[in-house]
Amino acid sequence: MTIGLNQVILAKVPVEAGPWYTQANEHMNNGNYDQALQLYDKVIVTSPTCAMALHNKGNCLDHLGKFEAAIQCYDEAIEIDPYDAESWFNKGITLKKLGKTEDAAYCADKAIDLAVGR
Repeated sequence: MTIGLNQVILAKVPVEAGPWYTQANEHMNNGNYDQALQLYDKVIVTSPTCAMALHNKGNCLDHLGKFEAAIQCYDEAIEIDPYDAESWFNKGITLKKLGKTEDAAYCADKAIDLAVGR
């Protein structure tokens, strides 16, 4: 039996928050960012150290053009899991949107280093 990526991700989400996280991801993937945000907030209240929920909340905020709030979420996710290359990468993309190219480049380099195991 093989384990899918969704099963691995859900293994990192507290059991009590799993249904909210799953629903939030569905809303986010369908472009329903406001609904996803409400559900990610429920996950975060239940488990404030769920870096993946903070990361995905940041993604939703980025899609809504709320770049500063998105960066704050990525920063919180990185504080919890400083080895998450995706949070570093997405933070870099959002910083680039704000014209902060040096900070964006630093985040991109950090993401690459983490992704390749440096």
